[in-house]
Amino acid sequence: MNARYLLLLMFAAACPRDRNGKEDTGPETPEADSDSDSDSDSDADADSDADGDADVDTGIVDDDGDGFSEAEGDCDDGNAAINPMATDMAGDGFDQNCDGVDGTDADGDGYAADWSAGEDCDDTDSTINPDASEVGWDEVDQDCDGVDLHSYTATSGGDFHTCGIATTGALTCWGDLELGHSEADDLPDVEPAILAVASGGGCLIDAARELACWGSLPFEITSAPEGEYTAVDGGLDHYCAISAAGELSCWGANDGSWWDMGQVAETPSGTFTSISTGDYHSCAIATDAEVHCWGAGESEETGDRDYGQSVAPDGQYTTVAAGGGFSCALDTVGSVVCWGDDTYGQVSDAPSGSFDSLAAGEYHACVLAVDGAISCWGFDYYGEATPPSGVFVSVEAARRHNCALDAVGAATCWGRDDYGQSTPP
Repeated sequence: MNARYLLLLMFAAACPRDRNGKEDTGPETPEADSDSDSDSDSDADADSDADGDADVDTGIVDDDGDGFSEAEGDCDDGNAAINPMATDMAGDGFDQNCDGVDGTDADGDGYAADWSAGEDCDDTDSTINPDASEVGWDEVDQDCDGVDLHSYTATSGGDFHTCGIATTGALTCWGDLELGHSEADDLPDVEPAILAVASGGGCLIDAARELACWGSLPFEITSAPEGEYTAVDGGLDHYCAISAAGELSCWGANDGSWWDMGQVAETPSGTFTSISTGDYHSCAIATDAEVHCWGAGESEETGDRDYGQSVAPDGQYTTVAAGGGFSCALDTVGSVVCWGDDTYGQVSDAPSGSFDSLAAGEYHACVLAVDGAISCWGFDYYGEATPPSGVFVSVEAARRHNCALDAVGAATCWGRDDYGQSTPP
């Protein structure tokens, strides 16, 4: 054996080394290196779970390397483009930012923000989204339809202007009040409960059931009677109201002039449940459900403003509407019956069927069906006899335009609009 090789063997036996090349002085102890494991490499696998880190295994694994594990909100840990910090654009069918919707939903209301191609117009407020209920009159678009709801409990119109009772209780008017013989400053500073607007101004009944009227026609229409009232309506040159006791009071044209056709002086006695005023005549339903009309047209002979519009048919009725030279009523089964001037088919073209309410203008009329649809007939020069489609809960007719309210109180008007009378705010 080579002498040098023999010496090396003897030296190795005398000085044993460990696996790291150091002199072996006994049982090996863990290394105190920077990775805190038992070797001198830098694999940082102190917990021996083969995941390459030094933590105690908690099951947190980021399979796609995007910085988020499933436990940290990554809803698809096999796709690095999907994690809680990703940008999510609506419409692609993927929830990239793991917020539960396709698009970014910062406020957690279930709707993606409009800036991420969603429908939520304010993604910082969970009360604002396409399914929210609109409050109205607060200048906030809660349901993201592009407008703040201006809702009403009632509307009424004349020739050139229209007024409504806002859901806030305020009296709101639009159109040309001056041509309607009114000024904005003339409007009563009270909250109306019942409203009646006509060509010469308007009247309302407040919460105390007192009348307040405005306007400037020369027939003293603002000289409303004192007392408590439950209903009021206005015609071309006169108004009528029903007192708390059910009695009629009318005022306006009563001076024997060309305008005076007995619409005030011939007001009937008795007790009544509803009232409607036309151009030169009025009709009311008595407590026995019979219709009574007075003023122009008290005979069937036609002449100057006489068309038989005050010759009411026999029978029992629930609603009556006095127009220009004609009248219509709904009987107890909801059928329409009309009489008087038929120049534009306002009598003969009345629809068949069952209806809930009725309104008449100068030469046209409209009814509201039980399913909420509106039908109109008669003069249609301004489109007043062409109603919009939709479901409504009420309809009111002015002389040549109309307004209807839907279930949330939104107003839709149609017909003459040259002064803005059919464009509610």
